[in-house]
Amino acid sequence: MTLTSETWVVTGASRGVGAAIVDGLWDRGARLVLNARKAAALQIKADELGDPDRVRVVAGDIGSAETALHIAAAAVELGGPFGVIHNAAVAGAGPMIWETTAGESGAILGASLGGGLHLVRAMVPAMLEQGTGCFVFVGSGIAERNLIGVGSYGIAKAGEEYLARQLALEAPGLVSFVWRPGVVDTDMQTEARSAPTEVSKVFKSFQDDGMLVTPAEAAADLLRHLSGNRSVLSGTMVSVPRRG
Repeated sequence: MTLTSETWVVTGASRGVGAAIVDGLWDRGARLVLNARKAAALQIKADELGDPDRVRVVAGDIGSAETALHIAAAAVELGGPFGVIHNAAVAGAGPMIWETTAGESGAILGASLGGGLHLVRAMVPAMLEQGTGCFVFVGSGIAERNLIGVGSYGIAKAGEEYLARQLALEAPGLVSFVWRPGVVDTDMQTEARSAPTEVSKVFKSFQDDGMLVTPAEAAADLLRHLSGNRSVLSGTMVSVPRRG
């Protein structure tokens, strides 16, 4: 299925799963608004795509409401209907929940939950005006599984998944769902395997047990869902089949 009539926002777009999702959307003809914190890496990704008329870049922390407003303005400039894939996240694996500083927990909560709320406020009015729109919140099994050393991340993801269901309830004319990409071989996984606490053992086991999927494999699963009947997904959680 082509997506040539659609504009998609992707947060965390410069690397990992986000970059792979960008490639899949681009190959299907979508117009794109890319967001990530590091402007240089984001611009490199945009330049790789090769058609500046179909892409806009908004560098900045999605935990800031101002960044979300800039993203919404760029999406409107490219034209709708609109879709959002909120992929940005900070894991911060390692510290116990009481050892996490206010700044660290703020960054973790801001990337997933805060960013999701900012995007909803910034994007939903335009979606409702057009009568269509799709919100994909990238979730995680950590939302319902407590692990030592990733408490703030689990709280952030649980809240983000609640947000997805709440949006589906309050805006039934839109599509809002959670997509869990599984255990993906990204920089976040590498960082967690190097954490100075026992959480590293859990993440090392994912690798040792052959559970890791590539970003491209994960992105292909999401694109398959987006290319089908999206309406049946609203309010649900879908995930990449588990490996290993």
